[in-house]
Amino acid sequence: MNAPPQSSDTAADQLTALQQTYPGYRISHDAVLGHWTALRRAPLTQREQQADVKYLITRPSPERLGSALATQIELTHTLRATHSFTTTPQTHDDMARPFVRSRQVDDKKESGIDETE
Repeated sequence: MNAPPQSSDTAADQLTALQQTYPGYRISHDAVLGHWTALRRAPLTQREQQADVKYLITRPSPERLGSALATQIELTHTLRATHSFTTTPQTHDDMARPFVRSRQVDDKKESGIDETE
């Protein structure tokens, strides 16, 4: 069911507001059909696809599109937050290990120790 017709000034103001609120989406309004559409600018990651994040959203009113976009933003933020807890962080020792090893090799070269003999 389509939303009641809106004045072009009101629709333009609502379109501008949605575009400013959700810059990660290309948002358009089809005045003839009464559809409000948002197309995500960034491609979906595999993880986002599995979580049912939408690439294209169409709703009959700007309010419903705004609500759907807010839900999508919340979902992507939740995915990012949970992802940081499910990955194994590197410790300081893990990150420093390549440097320590290369420094040990440099020290041996400077002292004249040849490990190839």
